[in-house]
Amino acid sequence: MPRIAIQKFHGMTNDESIIGGARYSMGVDVWGMGDNTAKISKEGIIQGMKLMNAGSEAASTNDVTDLITHFAYYPTSGTVWGMSSETSPRLYERVAPWTLRRSTSGSDLATAANSGNIIAFAGRLWVAQNTRISSWDNSTWTAAFAGLNSTTEHIMRIFAGKLYIADGRYVDTIDSTPTFTDKKLTLPAGYTIRSMEVFGDRIYMFADGGGMSRLFIWDGEATTFQSSFDIAHNIAPYLVFSNGILWCVPPINNSPSTPIYVFNGSSFEKVLQIPGLSVQQNRDAVVQYGSGILIASENSTNFEDGTSGVWMIRKTSSGYEYGIAYNPAGGVTTTDIGGIISPTTNQIYVGTNNASTFQVFELLGNADTQTIPTSIWQSHPIDGGDPAKRKQWNFIQVSSDAAKVTNSSIVVKYRLDNATSWTTLQTITSTDTNPSRPIAIRKTGRVIEIRLELVTGTTTSAAVRGMTLDYDVLNR
Repeated sequence: MPRIAIQKFHGMTNDESIIGGARYSMGVDVWGMGDNTAKISKEGIIQGMKLMNAGSEAASTNDVTDLITHFAYYPTSGTVWGMSSETSPRLYERVAPWTLRRSTSGSDLATAANSGNIIAFAGRLWVAQNTRISSWDNSTWTAAFAGLNSTTEHIMRIFAGKLYIADGRYVDTIDSTPTFTDKKLTLPAGYTIRSMEVFGDRIYMFADGGGMSRLFIWDGEATTFQSSFDIAHNIAPYLVFSNGILWCVPPINNSPSTPIYVFNGSSFEKVLQIPGLSVQQNRDAVVQYGSGILIASENSTNFEDGTSGVWMIRKTSSGYEYGIAYNPAGGVTTTDIGGIISPTTNQIYVGTNNASTFQVFELLGNADTQTIPTSIWQSHPIDGGDPAKRKQWNFIQVSSDAAKVTNSSIVVKYRLDNATSWTTLQTITSTDTNPSRPIAIRKTGRVIEIRLELVTGTTTSAAVRGMTLDYDVLNR
């Protein structure tokens, strides 16, 4: 009897030959991201991600009245700030509850759709909007610190002790004194900077114009950029640096799939094609998290149990893996997701809009112990190496700690030959005396898929450490 043994689980992979790779996963930690001291968190083990909860703006006077699209951590105050920028800009601070600090009232902020951005630099919080940049030094608000040239989104990055500000086709700077320098760099006419990131000793910028996006590479000091090349996307992609990798994610809405690229030193290499991923422009929609990145995905092409939510992508020893970290079943109760920030490991803030109820969902590290109510790991189609031959699928064994996690359960399901619905084989519960016993399947088919649903117990889900599938190849 041939057997397929999975001793290490993976996230979603484009390579179906990886044993333990997932076709679909939601709310599953297979990368050892958890920091709950009551649980073993180890790469290759399936367990539930921590549950995100709405911030206290939902439980008290709600100052958040629109979608927060940008975030920044301000070390001087030790707080996270959020900015809405799609219509009339507003600036909020996370102080329990989220509190409105600045708006267009009294001309504190200037109105311009999708032009806002915020960042902390040199002891101040810098707020770019419309054709000006404002600052807050934790005591004084300067509404018009300097004028800007463009009403497009002002991406800001820190490099070599200065703040660099995307300003249409220009780049402006502010030094630590702080002194503003207008048009430190000018790109060719017709281009508008949409993303900016520091990588090594250069600033990388994507600008759109002329039908394709162009990457400009600059040392931050010369009066012109050092090099440039085109990429075949008419809307400039996001650029994010994380764990030595420069990631490139195109904003593609309602597409069957979205490509993910990494910079290989001379060009961008496509490493993934993610089904149903839908990324919006003019938001902090792609951010660094741990050794990978998080991506906000809106309502888009339906794939399995849905694709809206916060996706996680990482490079592992087996290649590039991904999965939905949080979707409507995991705390983020909306398909309209704005910005994301991860100021520290295992701490995440997500701006959301659920039918005009605006919230910030939060994951606060050790302060949170509850895991997502139901986490899903679903295998790629398994054909035993010969998709043409029929098999007798005999039984499956699941190795887990379900018996040790009060009130938890693992629902084991399967489907054959590309069926659209799942059949439940067994629900393993915390009261089972032999949770790792063989579970009979006794069905024939050419291809089988396995689905594990981890249902959280009192506080956490069970952890699945391995799985064995037993089958026979039929001659007819």
